Amino acid sequence: MKKTIRMIFGLAVVLVLVAGCSVSSSSFDIELGEMKYFSGADKVHVEVVSSNSNANVRDAKCWWTFDGTEPTENSANKNFSDFEESDDEFDMVIPSDFYEGNIKFLCKIKYNAMGKTKTLTKEIT
Repeated sequence: MKKTIRMIFGLAVVLVLVAGCSVSSSSFDIELGEMKYFSGADKVHVEVVSSNSNANVRDAKCWWTFDGTEPTENSANKNFSDFEESDDEFDMVIPSDFYEGNIKFLCKIKYNAMGKTKTLTKEIT
């Protein structure tokens, strides 16, 4: 009887741990800071964040558009160059002709969860 109770308790603990550690694209979001006005280039600070305490953002490669089209990995606006690493925080330059509308993001997010590094894709408008 004790062996059965221990086995049921052990299984319950494992299920709670697995359920509490699930990470999906909905666990991540983008936080936009205040507009910074500079001569020639207005900027907004962007940070990729996790709402799941078990998933720490390590890196994010993001592409974005201002014209309502879906961003792709070939989009001109991105937070990294071919020679630099990307980051989970960056400044996004706002075009001078953009007054209102939807900014669409496509991000490949690298995160640590349960001691392992994983990557997922997130689309955000």
